[in-house]
Amino acid sequence: RSNILDGAVVMGAIANATSRIKMAPGVLIAPYRHPLSDARQFMTVDVLSSGRLIMGVGTGWMKEEFEALGHTFYSQRLKVLESCIDIYDQAWREGIVTCQNDFYDFENMGVFPLPPQRPRPPIVVGATSKGTAPLIAQKTDGFYPLLTRPDQQPEDYLSVQEAIRIEAEKIERDTN
Repeated sequence: RSNILDGAVVMGAIANATSRIKMAPGVLIAPYRHPLSDARQFMTVDVLSSGRLIMGVGTGWMKEEFEALGHTFYSQRLKVLESCIDIYDQAWREGIVTCQNDFYDFENMGVFPLPPQRPRPPIVVGATSKGTAPLIAQKTDGFYPLLTRPDQQPEDYLSVQEAIRIEAEKIERDTN
């Protein structure tokens, strides 16, 4: 029963009240909402903030939340996240999005204006396991370690960071 405000709305208010602070939704559980709607909402945040959005996304983990939202792809959430990232990327780079896969099916949908950050706002993945390493290395701009317990430290995720580095090396991508 936490009091949690809508991230995009709060970020719009922050954008209006500040001029230098970069903003991220922390980790938006991408599979919970339609990625076209999220692409538009967070493009709007980037426009209102003159290019200060960092898009933090994750897969989610609570089965009960997926069921409450009527989603049946809990076991495929990493693939759904990848699809969402592809949709954000295409929307923010090009403005016109087509996606036809097991999760989404639409063609030539417009998401305009393009965000001020070019080629697109940075996308980071919040995660706790090495299973996300290939996705992070191939399609995003960074890793956001999720500290889910009071005793956790960023150093607890050195093995995940190493897995991301190894995946990036496989595709000859610089991680600096």
